[in-house]
Amino acid sequence: MKENKAEIKIGTGWGLLQFGMRPDQVRALLGEPDEIERYSLSEEGEDEDLTEDWHYDALELSLSFDEVNEWSLSTLATTDPEVTLRGKKLIGLNYQELLTQIEALELGSIDLDEDSSEGGLKQRLVGVEDSNIFFFLEDGIVQDIQWSALFPEDEF
Repeated sequence: MKENKAEIKIGTGWGLLQFGMRPDQVRALLGEPDEIERYSLSEEGEDEDLTEDWHYDALELSLSFDEVNEWSLSTLATTDPEVTLRGKKLIGLNYQELLTQIEALELGSIDLDEDSSEGGLKQRLVGVEDSNIFFFLEDGIVQDIQWSALFPEDEF
């Protein structure tokens, strides 16, 4: 599937992958992941609200399945510079170019814009909650895009 560059679909998925799919459906499309990680971000304990991440190295794609959503596909992330959003490549853009594209693509207003430094590397997270999409920048360049299903406001 590497030769088939997929388009990010806000709130829906990526290529043939659709948010809400079960792990067996994803496995039927993509095969076995290169790596599987399982963890909990819950303060309740290690066995509460588990998340399972699947990594497909050749696709430069990671998928998350959440226990709270009955192990359905809930989040996608890519580092592939060829992936597009509405025909625009976003990985590799600098911060100002990213802001210009967020506005041009009408993704919504930026809700999260945080700087941090780790080991001499300058990192920035830019988030647009209207589209449930987040951009991770290192040294001012977009390296990673993460997006999730959109939920009606009354579900929060």
